[in-house]
Amino acid sequence: YYFTDQEISGYSSTKYKTKKKVKFPLRFKMLQVADDQWIGCISAKELMSLRDAQITSYNENIQRTLQRIIRGEKEQWVISINRRAVNEIRESMETDKYIPNTITLNIPDNENSDFYYDKESNELVIRFADSLDIIDGYHRFVAITNATDLDRKFDYPMELRITNYPEAKGQRFI
Repeated sequence: YYFTDQEISGYSSTKYKTKKKVKFPLRFKMLQVADDQWIGCISAKELMSLRDAQITSYNENIQRTLQRIIRGEKEQWVISINRRAVNEIRESMETDKYIPNTITLNIPDNENSDFYYDKESNELVIRFADSLDIIDGYHRFVAITNATDLDRKFDYPMELRITNYPEAKGQRFI
């Protein structure tokens, strides 16, 4: 490939941001409400540490909200986001007017993961997981991302649900 002088000068000082490490095991204070479902809370900072470690991901097979974009001969599928809703959520969080709503992360049942629930300490302990899929609350997640990117001191408590669903059950949950 060929790069122009403008591209070279524009990107020569850009550094690739490597992902931050997350230290396993992850421990979440939670109550078990079913064999494959736990509920607790998480702060925006804790959630963003999972994002920065690139543990959280969008599972398009469960969310089913991809938007088809066609440009010439090229077809592309992108995550559909209501920017107005995201901005309204972010603004209400920043002014402490937002009523926290559940964000649901799923430990995919078909991926490499190791976890257990400790009934004595009410902790969900994730020894390892390749990813935690966001299956509900993606707009809230993006709003928190925007707020923390604008203000590193931003924090907000959120209700957190963690599930261990196969894709079909995750789709029914949505």
